[in-house]
Amino acid sequence: MQETLKDPGAVALLGGALTIRIQTREGEEVWEFPEPENLYYAPGERTLILVIGRTVNFGDIPSVQKNKKAAAYKIFERWSAREVENAGTVDIPAVKLKDIGKAVDIIYRSDKWHKKRNQDYIHSFTKKNDNVRVRCGTFRGGKVVTISGGRMTVTERGIIY
Repeated sequence: MQETLKDPGAVALLGGALTIRIQTREGEEVWEFPEPENLYYAPGERTLILVIGRTVNFGDIPSVQKNKKAAAYKIFERWSAREVENAGTVDIPAVKLKDIGKAVDIIYRSDKWHKKRNQDYIHSFTKKNDNVRVRCGTFRGGKVVTISGGRMTVTERGIIY
């Protein structure tokens, strides 16, 4: 089944994805990224998003837009235990997403809790009766990967569901 990715609105940058393990119909797949891929969280959608092949533009956000970004700011501040220092925009293409399978786990790198000191974390999605799915869509020059489902959210403890 395919669905079109809708605009997630403001997102919070959590770190960089290193590996995603997925249970597909054919067995387990492991997606490894040679460099950490920006890992965003869309609070309104309760979705982790990777946009591979696009860059983030950091800079000042006009005050009119700051209210729209309040949820993403709050998520980042809870996640990292520090205030937002800069904000950016990322163009997330409206791609058709294909269901790849059930998310098993994700390994990501983040400086949460320790500014400018990265650490690797692993998050498992293997609770019973939870259906956290990995979906993927391509655009010219890259792809979008989403991880969503169940009760997933982001708190000061990390990715939880």
